Amino acid sequence: MGNAVEATVTLALAGRVLTGSSAGDAEQATTIIADATVAAVSSMIDGLVTVEAATIIELRGRRIAMSVVHVDSSEPHEILVGSALVRGDVEDAVARCVLSALNRRLTR
Repeated sequence: MGNAVEATVTLALAGRVLTGSSAGDAEQATTIIADATVAAVSSMIDGLVTVEAATIIELRGRRIAMSVVHVDSSEPHEILVGSALVRGDVEDAVARCVLSALNRRLTR
């Protein structure tokens, strides 16, 4: 087995500080960061949000974080996709791609 890793995401939004954490095997670090991001914003979303996939791809020489999230709520469930360029550290890009996927849900 691999090493364990823990991620904590802290977001500031309209004077509020939102924090979420997740832990697991280091081989799943991208998904763990995505899960921590979802945990940070879960109180703002009506329904259960789960990360189906989170990964880093390379496209035309650029690294891109991509996520697929599932929202199960009283409305029909939704599959949402988000992406963000990796501009520095991968962790930041993964958090931004999850927020990109959830953007329409957060603005309702």
